[in-house]
Amino acid sequence: MSHAAGFIDPLFSRGLSNTCEIINALSWRLMAALREDDFAVERFAYVEELEQGLLDWNDKLVNNSFISFSHYPLWNSVFRIWASASVIGGKRILNALTRTKETGDDSHCQALDDNPYPGLWCPLDFYKEAFDELTELCEAVDAGHTTAEEAARVLEQRVRESDWMLPALGFNDPDTHHINPTADKMIRIAEWATGHHRPEIRELLAASAEEVRAAMRVKP
Repeated sequence: MSHAAGFIDPLFSRGLSNTCEIINALSWRLMAALREDDFAVERFAYVEELEQGLLDWNDKLVNNSFISFSHYPLWNSVFRIWASASVIGGKRILNALTRTKETGDDSHCQALDDNPYPGLWCPLDFYKEAFDELTELCEAVDAGHTTAEEAARVLEQRVRESDWMLPALGFNDPDTHHINPTADKMIRIAEWATGHHRPEIRELLAASAEEVRAAMRVKP
């Protein structure tokens, strides 16, 4: 579905996840329209807004990546800022699916529409700010307004000082080159999130050890 709406560069294999988000936004609207025999364009306006957002954010991500590929320290920070946020954004969707299965109430999935940045994989203010700065720096490198070294220095500092980049997995440590999300590490993230000062982190990631093991299908 997303591939029919526009070109999705396959670099990050986001075509499937984009399509899943569109199906979630479209399906309940379509069923409601069928029940009420009302297919007014306005009912589906958000679906178009979401699809365009998915395409636009993906284009920025891919462009940033191609710009940074020639300078490893810059690419290292670009990847970490994207990947850590993808974990948080994925947990947002997983939580909605889990609650829907537990309650039989799909309003939890419908509520995924309620975000200020449609199409952004982690639609939270602090990540939008981080990604905008990342994009601005990469575009400045591409335009010759700054060097890759300077952009990498700024972004590496942001990564090291970050308070949301899942420290148990090492995303905020540019010297950690291998990330292995074991059950123990995910439990540490859940515990870290429980006392976090950001309410979004607490809401999305805080969980008991038992809940983490169950989600990962790991026996105690």
